[in-house]
Amino acid sequence: MRAKPCDPRKHSGRPVEPDGSPWRDVVLIGPHPPPYGGPGVHMMHLRRALEARGAKCAVLSIWSRSDVQMPGVYRVRSGPEFCVRLSGFVRRGFHTHHLFNVESPKAVILAVIAAFVTRVWGGTYSIGFIGGPRQRLLDHAVVPWSALFRQALRTAHFVVCNNPEVADALVRVGAPRPLVHPIPAFHAKQTADVGVPDAATLRFSAACDPVLCAIVHPRFETEHPHHEMELLLAAVRVVADRFPDIGCVVIGGAEYVSTYARMALAAGLERRFHFTGEVAHRDCLGVMAASTVFVRAYLKDGTSSSVREALALGTPAVVSRNSQHPKAARQFSPNNPLDLAAQLLATLEDLATIRQQLAADSNLQKAGGLERELALFPRMPERLGMDSG
Repeated sequence: MRAKPCDPRKHSGRPVEPDGSPWRDVVLIGPHPPPYGGPGVHMMHLRRALEARGAKCAVLSIWSRSDVQMPGVYRVRSGPEFCVRLSGFVRRGFHTHHLFNVESPKAVILAVIAAFVTRVWGGTYSIGFIGGPRQRLLDHAVVPWSALFRQALRTAHFVVCNNPEVADALVRVGAPRPLVHPIPAFHAKQTADVGVPDAATLRFSAACDPVLCAIVHPRFETEHPHHEMELLLAAVRVVADRFPDIGCVVIGGAEYVSTYARMALAAGLERRFHFTGEVAHRDCLGVMAASTVFVRAYLKDGTSSSVREALALGTPAVVSRNSQHPKAARQFSPNNPLDLAAQLLATLEDLATIRQQLAADSNLQKAGGLERELALFPRMPERLGMDSG
C-alpha cells in the first residue's frame, strides 16, 4: 500500500492556516498564575491565543507553592516529576516552549533538562526569555552557568525576548543571532478585560485620596527580599506630610501578605495600606485603573508589563529607573525612598497634564507583539497521516 497525504482541513477539526497546516500542540513550561506576575500573565495570554488557533496546550508550572487546581496545568514539585511529565507530552508530539529568566542557577539547570529531555524524544524546543538584560547569570563570563545556558540556547528552534538589548546579551552568551527574536511581551489586548475592585478595596479607596497602587512580590534573588514593601512604607510616610489622606493598595505577595501587614503595623502605617493578596489579572487591572498612581519599585526591573498596563489604562506610573521602561513613566533612583517620594509628589501635583498626555499617546494602545510570537510556533506537517485506501 502507498501512503497518501490526508487533507489537513479534515485533521481533528483544527483551525487551519492559509498554508494548509494546523497548529502543533504545545507544552508550556514556566510560572503559570496564580500568582499573577508579569511572566505568568504572558504565559496565560499565550496559552489562550494558541488554544484559540486550535492547538492543545498543557502547562508544567514551576510555581509549585500554589495549590490552585486548573485544567491542563500541572504543578511540578520535583526534578523526576518534571522529566516524566515533559517526556510524556514530547512523545505525544507536543512542542516544548519554556519561559524563564536566569536570576538563579536553578533556572539554568531546569532549562538544560528541558532542552535535553525534548531532544532525547525527538521533539522541538523553544525559549521565551523573561525580563531585561541585567540578570545575574546573563553574562558569558559567569562559569559554569553560562556554558550550561549556552547549551539550552543552541538547542532552541527559536528564542523570544523583550527587546534588542536583551537579544544582544543572549547572543553574547552564545545564542545564534538569526534564532533570537526581540518581541515585546506586553500587547494591548492585555488591558481589554478590566475587572472591578472587590468591596474591601473599594471601601479603602473611597476613604483615601490619593490612592497609590503597587504590585509586590518577595525577591529572594536579592539580599533584601522585601525591599519593595520597605520602600513603599518609607515613601508613603514622606508623601503623607503633603497628602495626609494618602493610601496604598498592595497587590500580590502570595503567602507573604501577613508579613507585609506586620511591616505596615510596625511602621505605624497600617491604616494607609490595604493588601489584596493574589488577585486575577482582570481584577488587578481594575485596581490599577481605579488608582491615582501606579508604583513599580523593584530593584532590577526588566521590561515590566505592569508598567505598560497601567499607562495603557491611563494611570500615571512612577517606577524604578530603567532604560527599558516607557518614556511616559516617571522614574526614580532604585531603592531610594526620598527620590520615590519626590517623584510621587511631582506626579500628584501635575496629574491633569499627565493624564491628558497618556490619553493622547496612541502608542500605548497599539503596542503588540503576540501575533509575531505566535507565528514562530511550529505547524503540523502537511503529510499528517496514512490512508490505506
